Parts: sequence; structure tokens; C-alpha cells
Amino acid sequence: MKKRLFEKVEKVFLDKVTKRYGATIAVDKVSLEIEGGELFVLIGPSGSGKTTTLKMINRMIEPDEGYIFINGEDVRKFDVVLLRRNMGYVIQNIGLFPHMKVKDNISLLMKLEGYDEQYIEKRVKELLELVDLPPKHFMDRYPYQLSGGQQQRVGLARALALDPPLLLMDEPFGALDPILRKQLQEEFEKIKWRLGKTIVFVTHDVDEAFRLGDRIGIMNDGKIIQVGEPDELLFSPKNEFVEKLIGADRKYRYFDKLKVSDIMNREIEKYIFDLHKLGKNDIISLMEEKGVEFGIIVDKGVFQGIVYLKDLYLWEEKALPLIRNTITASPRDSLQSVIYEMKRSKARIIPVIEDGSPIGILLPDEILFRLI
Repeated sequence: MKKRLFEKVEKVFLDKVTKRYGATIAVDKVSLEIEGGELFVLIGPSGSGKTTTLKMINRMIEPDEGYIFINGEDVRKFDVVLLRRNMGYVIQNIGLFPHMKVKDNISLLMKLEGYDEQYIEKRVKELLELVDLPPKHFMDRYPYQLSGGQQQRVGLARALALDPPLLLMDEPFGALDPILRKQLQEEFEKIKWRLGKTIVFVTHDVDEAFRLGDRIGIMNDGKIIQVGEPDELLFSPKNEFVEKLIGADRKYRYFDKLKVSDIMNREIEKYIFDLHKLGKNDIISLMEEKGVEFGIIVDKGVFQGIVYLKDLYLWEEKALPLIRNTITASPRDSLQSVIYEMKRSKARIIPVIEDGSPIGILLPDEILFRLI
């Protein structure tokens, strides 16, 4: 970024911030301290004020009362356009320009800032690699040629184009199907540590908040009800509203009696591809068409292994880059024993197999939040 308001965000401070719409108070005297380098999640039911609070940080919405400071500076003293260019912004609906290729969507702000083409080309490739989209396969595609998950990755890359020190994310994975959403959460968790940025993240998904957040702020009726780290909220909820929102009354109940079949995800049909009927290019085309980023490979219905779309793009041979040694589970297995194996092997996806055929999957992070 040619002109920075701040090289690094040390603190974002909201001081009694209020926003009204007529007689309705959308945000009511909210005070928050967000520390530099943390991922702070705002969560609450629809209409609780979390998105309005987020938008006031970059002045998409102006508060009626109170103050917002970044590194001790009132955000109202900054030019609003320059302020927003010092913040990345990622939304659920992504907002890619349909007539522009991926590389042009990502590079738009860099071009407006006057960066030269050589730098832009290099930066776009770096960003696509960061979000697991091989540049040679994606730079020249249009948004309509991408799955929902791929579009969301491009939206994140675009938000990071100017290397902003502060990233605002509003329900970024909310429109994706549950399995893909879990996969992108896992990948984003790795990306956030590599970025080292301050991130304010809005979601209505408790699982997502607990997985990604360093700290979580729970909102209701425009107010902050409780702020804390995930374990603090889970074991010391402030009131009944917080307890019900995060399910603190259900933690680990009957865990030792659960079987894999009690917790597995059964909605896997679109993830299954049969080698008896399909070749490598067919599988790539179908995975893109279905908007899935991994496949459960079978041969005449018998499980063979797992394959990831990103590996298929890079694999030059006709044979699939199958992961054959992934651990599997039976629906009758003890959930406790499977969790032990998952931890030992660091498995990301556990196919559940019955009579040789896949009937479901287990996702490591999903298990915990179905239990609590």
C-alpha cells in the first residue's frame, strides 16, 4: 500500500458506540478492546448488532454516539477512502465483478494505487497460492467458472491484496454447505497464523466462533453480553442467554456411550466419485460443477481413498493422487476410540465405511461441537 495510516494494528477500541435507526437501537453503548494480532469474533442471533458494529469500524456506517480508535487515533480523523484501503473486507456474498477475470478482481485496488504490472502479477500469484488456488488454473477464469468455495477464496485474496494490517470479515463462510464450510475454516485457521493480522470476524455459527476465535464477544439486542476466550465462555457463561447460545449445558454428556453413527455426517452423495465410470478429467469437471473440493473415491461402490481437487490440478499423471492410507471408521465403532485415532494420525476427514462402501464422514472439529 503506497500510503499507510498504520503499519500494524496494536489495538482497536470501541468506546460506548451507539447506532440508531429511528426508534430502534441497533447498537447500544458497545465498548470493546480488540488486541493487535488476535482474531476477535462477534457472535449473536440475527439482529443482535454484530454486523452493524463491524461496519462502523471502517465507517461504512457512522455511529450516532461514541468513539472508535485504532492505535489511539479516532477513525473519524482519517480520510474514509484511505481508511478502508488500510482494512481488508470480506463478506458472505463475496462481491466479485462478474465481467472481470480472477486476476483483475484481485488486482483492482493495486491498480488504483498505481503499482506496476510486474509487482501486480507477482502479488496475485502469491495470494492465489496462499488461498490454495493454483495460479495457472485460476488467474484467467471468470467468477461464474468458480465454485462457491473458490469464489470465497478469491474474495479473501482480494481483501489481502494491499496487505492491510486489519481484516474485517462478515459471515465469510455462511453461504457454503456445512462440509465445505468446515474445510475452509480449517484452511483459514492456518492462513491466519501466517498472516499475523488483527482480524474482526462476524458469525452466527457457534462452532465457527469457537474454532477460529482467540476471543469471542457475544451480542444480543445491540449490547455486548460477555467477552472471553472459548473455554471461559463454555465453562463460565455469564447468564442463561450465553449458556443456551453456546450449549454450555450439554458439554460432553454421555460421551463414553456414543458410536460413530451417532455423530457422523451422512450427506455425502455429492462427494462420491466412481472410478469404474469416471477418469481423472471427469472427476475434476464434476467436482468443479458440484462445488466440492475433495472427493471420496470408490470403484464399483467400494471405497478406494480420498482425493483433493487442488492436488488434481497439479497432478500431471492420468492416475489419481489418491490418499489411500487415510484412517476409516465403522458406524458401530466407539467414538472415543476413533477420536484417539484421529488425534494420533492428524486426519482431516474420516470416511465411515460399511460393507466396503462409504456411508458418511467424520470431520474432527465438527465432533467436539456436536458434543457440547
